[in-house]
Amino acid sequence: MAKVRATQARLLPALIVLTCVVCGCCHMRGPAIVFVTEWKPGIHILDLESGEIKKIGVHAECEIGDLDYNARRNVLAFVSGEHEAPNSIYIYDFSTKRTELFYRPASQEGSRYRPTFHPDGDRLFLIGGGSGVFEHDISTKRWRRVEVTNTKDSRFLQISFSKSGKRVALTRENFNGILIGEMIGGTIVIRKRILDEFEYTSSPRWVGDNEIVFSANKVDEQSQSLWTISLSDSSTRQLTHDPPIRSWSWLVVSKDERWIAFTGSGVGETTAPDSLWLISVDGHGLKQLTHDAENFHGHFSPVWVEHD
Repeated sequence: MAKVRATQARLLPALIVLTCVVCGCCHMRGPAIVFVTEWKPGIHILDLESGEIKKIGVHAECEIGDLDYNARRNVLAFVSGEHEAPNSIYIYDFSTKRTELFYRPASQEGSRYRPTFHPDGDRLFLIGGGSGVFEHDISTKRWRRVEVTNTKDSRFLQISFSKSGKRVALTRENFNGILIGEMIGGTIVIRKRILDEFEYTSSPRWVGDNEIVFSANKVDEQSQSLWTISLSDSSTRQLTHDPPIRSWSWLVVSKDERWIAFTGSGVGETTAPDSLWLISVDGHGLKQLTHDAENFHGHFSPVWVEHD
């Protein structure tokens, strides 16, 4: 408990005011996808109606990693840090165009990853490097370590909440299987482990409270694909196969749960930059969203930006 209080004391937020590179880029007319780029630091926003891509001037001098969007507060959480330095967490407010330093660790051991907002909009969950799951209450500014019970696993790579916020999916550290649990009070209680027949299982995203979209490959396959699994009967369905898409650990389901945006490139195109793609949850309508990835050196970590 003393260690937790000491950690909280180091997390006093500092407000950094930044402006957008393109005036007006934060005022979306409709649904948009925000993503990061490889090698060239920056966060970009793709207008799905016009196809136009603009850059948001957010902490642009540092490498930027995973993103998540909070529709209720209209803010974006992202990971950023200098090369080989501890990662910090920032929150960008689309309304005020300001970026808040949300969490800065005292050392590399204190780094946090994979920012994920709870559906209630009041809490931000982070994965600690080898130290479990952490929750930040946005209203009280308090941190706590989340207890994960009924499992021997203590190291996780990703966390995802069902639309109701009652169910949780956790990616195991070795990408072997996904843990399904429930939020009971402030504790995650694991109920079962699924998808042991797959390799490199990652990016679980919920459709309702009983279906999960994920990226993985079967043991005898080299390329990852998008799949869904029903938690009612454990049946799986492959979504991407013709043309085959190499799907990595970056995907997101739209607010209306009809569409999936993900990072991928055609199988065999080993030197092709990864671009953003779109496909319906039922596996139809595969479409490439970005075609100029060479200008950005790859498009990653897409998140839907849609106001409540």
